[in-house]
Amino acid sequence: MHVKGNELSEYEIAIDEMRVFDIGVSALDSMLTVTGTYGPAFSTGAQGVFLQRIDLSSKTIVNEYFKEFPRDFMTQNLTTEQLDRLERREERGRLGPQLYNYAIRAIHPLPDGSTVVLAEQFYIYQQNASDARGISQTAYHYYYNDLIAYKIDAGGTFNWIVQLPKEQHSVNDNGYYSSVMSFISNGKLCCLFNDNLKNYDEFRNYEGFYRTISFPVRKKSYALALGQIDLQTGEIRRTVFNDYQETNGVVVLRLSSLDNVKRELLLFSSGSRERFGLLRF
Repeated sequence: MHVKGNELSEYEIAIDEMRVFDIGVSALDSMLTVTGTYGPAFSTGAQGVFLQRIDLSSKTIVNEYFKEFPRDFMTQNLTTEQLDRLERREERGRLGPQLYNYAIRAIHPLPDGSTVVLAEQFYIYQQNASDARGISQTAYHYYYNDLIAYKIDAGGTFNWIVQLPKEQHSVNDNGYYSSVMSFISNGKLCCLFNDNLKNYDEFRNYEGFYRTISFPVRKKSYALALGQIDLQTGEIRRTVFNDYQETNGVVVLRLSSLDNVKRELLLFSSGSRERFGLLRF
């Protein structure tokens, strides 16, 4: 629904017999983009993405579509044994590959009508334990894991879909230091997130996923990572943007503030003293 003054306009997208796992809204000028992930009603994970573009000035739906995620992307991390089991399940008429626990973090509509979406795998694990006195304690483990980003053109075709592996873990803090901040700059989708320095070489370039980052983090293990995804090709460049010596604290991206008009990102760092840094892009 769009409210302007005393006027209310309603728009609808049919999700018959499908289950919506997450949904987000973003605007570029008078063009509104509504997108989310979906799967069959009885599924536990997403199998595709839907998108609707609405011109608020003319009050018309420009286009809408449903698109399944590419199979090669969905199965790229499966072992041969897991892939064989999946194929046997599909032969029996069961569901194909699915994405589990992904939440949309950012939607970036582009002037050419295409849309770039960033999603993050997130879940909470509850652990219950009792001591010798019978006193029960509950711990909540927060996991903010892999990022996926994809670009869909105005016709509903995937230009590219990529994954940035990561694992952020904390206990009883609601994921205070976790998650991601993204923005568009110089033809790239830029993603900032906290990471383990041991995933990078001596030149601060990404080597591979070897270490989880758990909070509170040791100073020598901390890195503020920058993943840059080329908007045309989907090519990824991932480096260390800052380490603990440069930030004098751990950056809290969930409290940082992005201003796309001024093209500024205000970074908040929590350490022995609270600090702020301004990134212009």
